[in-house]
Amino acid sequence: MKHTVNAVLYQGIVENKWISISYVNKDNQNTDYYIGIKDIDIKKDLIFCDIYNPFKEASLIGKDDLRIKLSGIKKAKVLEQTYYPTPQKLLDDVSANTDLQNFLLL
Repeated sequence: MKHTVNAVLYQGIVENKWISISYVNKDNQNTDYYIGIKDIDIKKDLIFCDIYNPFKEASLIGKDDLRIKLSGIKKAKVLEQTYYPTPQKLLDDVSANTDLQNFLLL
């Protein structure tokens, strides 16, 4: 069964996993990243995350201001056998915020 991008994001959040994404930026360029999700703002179409690009030498992990557009993610897959410590606040939001739950579980 093929999961939606949103469902894969949800899975990565609740299972504390890195997620492999195929992303199209504002210049219509496609890039592949690994992301660890720190927070989601569905109203602003943003994911705040740590990003690792396995295809480049420099990593972007640990930068506080990294964010990507939810709508820019074209494909996503949970990276099994990885660990990303999902912030407790995000885990709490996912379990308590019905708007976020409905968005992610579409």
